[in-house]
This record gives sequence, structure tokens and C-alpha cells, in this order.
Amino acid sequence: MAVDYINTLGAGAGFNTKELVEALVDAERAPKEAIIQKKIDNSEAQVSALAQAVAELSTLRDSARTLNDQTDFDSYTVSNSLTSALTATVTSTASPGNHTVSISNVAAAQRSVTGDLGGKDDALNGGNTFNIGIVIGSVTNTISVSTPTPAGVVAAINEANLSVSAELIDAGTSGTDYFIKLTGDTGSDNAFTPSTDPNSVLSFSTQQSAANASLVVDGTTFARATNTVTDIIPGVTLSLAAGTSGSSANIVVNRDDSQVKTKITDFVSAYNNARSKLKSLSSAADAGALKSDSVFKNLTKSIHSIVLNTSSTPGTSLARLSDIGISIDKTGVLSVNSTSLDTALKDDLSDVVKIFSGATNNDNEIGSKSRGIAGDLSKLIADSTSRSGYFTTQSEALTGRLTEYQSDLTSLEERLANLKDRYTQQFLTMQQVIDSMNNTKDNLISTFENLPYTQKS
Repeated sequence: MAVDYINTLGAGAGFNTKELVEALVDAERAPKEAIIQKKIDNSEAQVSALAQAVAELSTLRDSARTLNDQTDFDSYTVSNSLTSALTATVTSTASPGNHTVSISNVAAAQRSVTGDLGGKDDALNGGNTFNIGIVIGSVTNTISVSTPTPAGVVAAINEANLSVSAELIDAGTSGTDYFIKLTGDTGSDNAFTPSTDPNSVLSFSTQQSAANASLVVDGTTFARATNTVTDIIPGVTLSLAAGTSGSSANIVVNRDDSQVKTKITDFVSAYNNARSKLKSLSSAADAGALKSDSVFKNLTKSIHSIVLNTSSTPGTSLARLSDIGISIDKTGVLSVNSTSLDTALKDDLSDVVKIFSGATNNDNEIGSKSRGIAGDLSKLIADSTSRSGYFTTQSEALTGRLTEYQSDLTSLEERLANLKDRYTQQFLTMQQVIDSMNNTKDNLISTFENLPYTQKS
């Protein structure tokens, strides 16, 4: 029969041996468990801190990447004196300048329609299948109409994926006055000729002919197949809407340094935010989780060095952020002097571009070279947060340690369970000895009390 050792402890002893066993085991557990749990808490805190740092650095890198290409500083505005005839939009590839635009006619798409075909599901060609031929340029496209109805014709043409689309339109209100409209792409080269076999099935008439746009830009005549013109004024897209009726639109492209200024001030704000967060994570005074991480501290120093020191690609007159009106206070916070920055952008733009981007474009961030403040910073952050970078490898190492610490806790509980069993057996043995001694005592007392000459009060 199994014996409940725990509940039998203390039955004959003068103290609670069951509680004593628990106390001894807890006394053994407490310091060892506390040590392991502290390691777990520290590792979890470091993993969390690294994730916070990566998030902050990613934001800083995003801001730096708005300034790491020469084209990032090419910001322009465009004005248009004749918005009823056209609209103009500008990109970073534009150049400052004045242009005149007059439009003789806009590009048009051919539109051809049938007569009234009745209901959309009425049979055509006696319900027999037939072919439609659509000639576009010099190419004849033959389309098989397997469902000989107006709706079937439209579906067959659209499924052919030509530059001609079909639409079923109800001209009346009764649902029995449907006709088919064919629409091609704009431009005279996209004219088309529809035909059917047999010829009596469908007959198309042309409502509008295909035509090119004709416009004069800065005295030169151009023809385009589309009303979206991107290749005449560099960096400017013209969207043609109507003729200019003998007049001309004035298109003026100007530099817009306000957009560049916003990028720079946003970069300064991103740096200040990142600096504050990284400092807190590594500060002993703030009980930062990374206060003992020397690699992290060296990384933050490298970031500060790139931003605050002379650019790796200094300009002729300007070499660092302080030269363009960005100062640092005694706590390490950057601030922008708006007037000084405006002056630098106006008078020394090429130097500002070089300080930040090295005057290069589309750098792949591979290899060691001078990339300017924004380029160098972006590469440093990219390398440290990459799959093989410090943040990733350190987080993986800490996660591995957490698994080991959890295993240590499990092993500790197993050892304590064995220790508890051992203590229980030892106290059980002690109790058996005590019980035996108590029995001997009781027997001796009984024997002495029953002796013939024992006097009792």
C-alpha cells in the first residue's frame, strides 16, 4: 500500500516537519531562481530596447534617404497662364525656365457606332456565329463571335484585348434600342476599320476620326498621339485639354527651395528624436537596458560623428551642418536657423547638395566610399540593421539565451523536486526513530508503573 509521506510528517514529532521541508526547499529555490529570473528580465529588456532602437533608426534613415541623392534637391514649381487649355506638372528633372505653348488641336480617338440593334440579347445573323474583322493600321484582327447577340459582340471584342474597346449603349428607355460603340486609342496611327462577315450583320459609321495633337512649344511645332506630353519640356508634363484659339500659354518653371528646406528640418527633427531615444536606452542614470552594451554605444557615437563632424564630401565653401545654419546646444540637440539655411540654399546650393549627398544619385550602399552626411548615415544604419548586422545578430543571441534560461528554470525545478523527496525521506526516517523511541518510553513507563512496590499518589 502506498504511503502518503508528506501527510504523515510531523505526526509524532514535536514540530511540523512538513512545513519545515517546504521551507528548506523554498530557501534553496529563492536565490537560484532569482538569479535566473534576473537574467531573463535583463535579456527581455535588451531585446525590447534593440527593437525600439531599430524602429527609431529606421525613421532616421528614411529621413536621410530624402537627402542622399543629388536629385533630392531638385524641387520646382510650375505656373500656367492658360489652365482652360492645358495643365502642367513638374518633376525633379526639370530646369528653371519660361516656355510658350499654343495648341492647334488635341489628340482624338476614333469612335464608330452601329445602328439600332434591338435588345442586348436579341439574336444577330439568324442566331449563327460570325466573325468581326477590325483593321488597326495594317493589321487585320479577326474576332469570332460565339454568342451572336449585341452583348456577345461587345464581350468578344473586349476579350480580344485590342487597342479598340467596345461598349453596349441603350439609346432609349424601353431596353430595346441598343447600339455598339467602338473606341480606339488617340492618335492618327490608331485609326481602325471594322467589318463583318457576312457584311449585313453589323454596319459601323464613324462619329469621330482619330487624330494627333498638334502644338507649338517655344516656336517649334510638334505632333503627338496622346494628350499627355512628357517629352518636349524636360521634367514638365503637359496635359492638353483644348486648343488655345490663337493665343499661347506661358509655362514658367522655378526652383522651390522650400521643399528642400522642409526635408532638412525634418532630418534634424528625426536626428534629435533618435538621439534622445538612443541616449535613454544606453543611459545608466535612466536604467537603460543597453547601458552595458559597448557595441551599441560605439554605434551611436558613429551616428553622432557622421551628423556633427565635417561631411565626408565637403563643398567648396560649406563643409558641415553648422555652415548652413544648423547648430548644437550643450545637451546635444540640433536646431535650425531658418535665415542662415535660406541663405545657404540660395547662394551655395551646390555645396549643400554635396555635403548631404556627395552629389551622386542612386547609390547602392555597397562598399566603402564617401557618400555625404545623408548617404553615410543611411549606409551605417542599413548595415547595422541588416540580416547580418549588429541589431539582428544581437537580438538572435539574446533570444537564444532566453531559451537557455528557461531551460535552467526547468532544471532547477527538477533538482528541487528531487531535493524535496530527499528531505521528505530523511524526515520520515527521523520520525520513525522518534516514534520508536516514544514507544520505548511508553513501555518503560508502563513497566515501572506496574512494578509491585511502585507507590502511586
